[in-house]
This record gives sequence, C-alpha cells and structure tokens, in this order.
Amino acid sequence: MKNSFFLVIPEQKSDPQLLASFGDDALKQWIAELPAANPGLAARLFYELLGELVTVEMPAAKRLHALEMLRDSFFLIDDYLRSRLTRSGFPKGENEKKIFGLACSIERQFTIGYWSVARELTRREVSWLQAKPTVLAIQRTIKGLSRIVVTHYMMSYPIPDWIWIDLHSLYKLAVKLGKADVKVADQGGIFSKQSSIEDSYKQILLLSLAYPSGLMQKEFQLVYEFIEKIADLLEIETKPVAGQAVQCSILMDEDLPPAFLANSGRVTAARIRRCCT
Repeated sequence: MKNSFFLVIPEQKSDPQLLASFGDDALKQWIAELPAANPGLAARLFYELLGELVTVEMPAAKRLHALEMLRDSFFLIDDYLRSRLTRSGFPKGENEKKIFGLACSIERQFTIGYWSVARELTRREVSWLQAKPTVLAIQRTIKGLSRIVVTHYMMSYPIPDWIWIDLHSLYKLAVKLGKADVKVADQGGIFSKQSSIEDSYKQILLLSLAYPSGLMQKEFQLVYEFIEKIADLLEIETKPVAGQAVQCSILMDEDLPPAFLANSGRVTAARIRRCCT
C-alpha cells in the first residue's frame, strides 16, 4: 500500500524550530497547558498542533512517539466533541454540523500522522527492529479510520469515499508482512489492553455488518466497544465458505463495506461462528 486516497499526507517542510517543539519536554508542557476548563478552545489548539505535526519533516520514530504522547488528549477532546453532537436530536443545526466538521478534521489529521509513519516504515523491507513500530502504526491507522466511520454513523452521514478501501488495503498489507495477528498495547480497549491489526479490522467490519443505522446516537460507540469482545467469532477466509448460498463477503479491492451477497465464488468470505452458551 503505497498511498491512501483518503489519508492524504500533506507536503512536508523542514523547520528545525517547529521540530524542536515536538521534543518530549516541550510536548509534555504543551499537553499540561491545554485549557481543561475550556474544551472547545482545547480542541481548536489541538487541531492546530496536529496540522503542524503532519506537515513538519521528522523521523518516523519521533513522529510515532509524539502521536502516542498525544493519544490520551486526543481521546478526551474527541469524546467531548462527540458528546456535543448527541445533546439534541435530528435534524441537526449549523452548530452541530460545525462541531462534527471539527471532530472529523481532528480524527483525520491524527490518523494521517500514524499513516505517514506506517508508509515510511513499509517503503522497504521491514527489519525486526521496525516490526513493533510498524504494527503499532498500522493498527492505530485502522483504529483512526474506524473512529471516523463511527462518527459518521452517529450523524447519519454517508461514509466518505476511500475509507473502506483504505481499511481493506491496510489489512492486506499487514497480512503480506505477516504481522496481522501481532498484538500491541491499546489502552483504548475496554475488554483487553492489547489488540492486533486483525482484531481492529474485524471490529469495524462487524459494526458495519450489524446494520448500525438502527442504533441511537449514543449507542454507536457502545456497540463498537462491545464488538471488541466478540470479534474472535469472525474468521476471514480467502475463499467462499462451502455450502453457504449467501456469503458474508468482503470485496477487498473495492471501496465498499462488507455485505451479505449471493455466492459468486470470487469473494473473500467472512465466517461468523456461533457462540456456544
């Protein structure tokens, strides 16, 4: 996966002074000074910082470290913006639409940061020293794209073009590297504090297959988090499941979510095991 149509990496600029602001001490001070009493201002400041982070030239390891340092603040800010979206019902007013735009912009910029790391680390053969950072960057990119999908579901908006094909391509890249099942730390998990690329990919697949249009706004994230516990019941096959007229199909070369299709013999199939009770 050389490029992403949705996570477009902006032109990189050399700026030693700006690069220094992403050192550990400087970044810790910036995080500590975020105005907790004014989350709206904190969100705008965070968005501006992300704009600088994704445009300044820096080593992949340093960018990944900075993103991980900012991760807790990202969740706090994004969850606050999402909570603002669910305070009133539909139709949404102009204020909610602006909040939605800011939330999606922050989610996208944050995910672009991880994608730029993943792309840099996978441009050539991944060494054993790069294995863990590569898995972490890909897993975080899938999680970021998944968060964008959930936010759009919350607003009953269509999923932006190219997100699904990016998700499929990232999973295929991990399979090609032999790293799809490698676990990395994931503090955002509810039932486990470790998650693999495949776990994260299956989680968003299952949410889509659950026909989430019937959920209430506040239920989307709850259902998505619960799916983490049952994602192991989904097995991704490389060919249609024998004896099934209707397949749970993933068209990995298309910009489409998984769907139930008549067996054509030309799809990657997903088998959902029954849970024995």
